[in-house]
Amino acid sequence: MSFKAVDEIYNFDFQDAQIFNVKFGDGISFELEALIVEPENSQNENFTKSYAGTTTVRLVDGKITGGCKDGYKRYDANNKLLEEVDDSPMDEDALKLILKSGSGAYLYAMDANPDSEEGNYSYTLNLEFPSKEAYDNIGGVSYQVSVKFNKAIFEWDKYMNRVQM
Repeated sequence: MSFKAVDEIYNFDFQDAQIFNVKFGDGISFELEALIVEPENSQNENFTKSYAGTTTVRLVDGKITGGCKDGYKRYDANNKLLEEVDDSPMDEDALKLILKSGSGAYLYAMDANPDSEEGNYSYTLNLEFPSKEAYDNIGGVSYQVSVKFNKAIFEWDKYMNRVQM
């Protein structure tokens, strides 16, 4: 891989990222498409927001520590509450299965948890599975998966193009 960023999660933008090929072993690894490299990233040669090519992410010694299926509120056109569903906590095995079957899901955010510190990171992966219905604008099912790891390694071969603003 030509580019390698270590522990620079905050120098990436996940808003368009899709997750593929999740694997568990000596941590958690996966591939991302449409990951945005911020200008402040040590590996950004373009000095502007740019899409990385297929990116391999390795969370060294990574493990799932918790998570849930997101709840929601649905309103009618008059802003009257029609339905409310609370978050549903999930166990580690169910979350692992969600990640493994998450090929094509959007990893729209990777947020630091308050107890995150250098060398012992704690982050929440925010995933959304797109609706299978064509032209569905309600959105898909989303999950929050909390993970702990010692190091985050992002590797990619090339830049695609600059992000259009």
